[in-house]
Amino acid sequence: MVAERLRIKVAEMRVPWEIPLPQVTISLGIFAFNHESNLDPTNILRRADEALYASKSMGRNRSTVWKPDLLITHPMRH
Repeated sequence: MVAERLRIKVAEMRVPWEIPLPQVTISLGIFAFNHESNLDPTNILRRADEALYASKSMGRNRSTVWKPDLLITHPMRH
């Protein structure tokens, strides 16, 4: 809910500038951490990143929560 409120507020934001600026939007990837999952930080971030790429691939300006059937692949950054 917090991520979605943030996404909406950013999209509604207008920056007063002499030259009109393009609308700014954000896409968010969310992973709900569960202490019982025993995931290390790398895997937690990887899942949030997968959700972010899913948001972008579905048209951007979205919030996506990671779930096991989220099948989005992208190149790993080093």
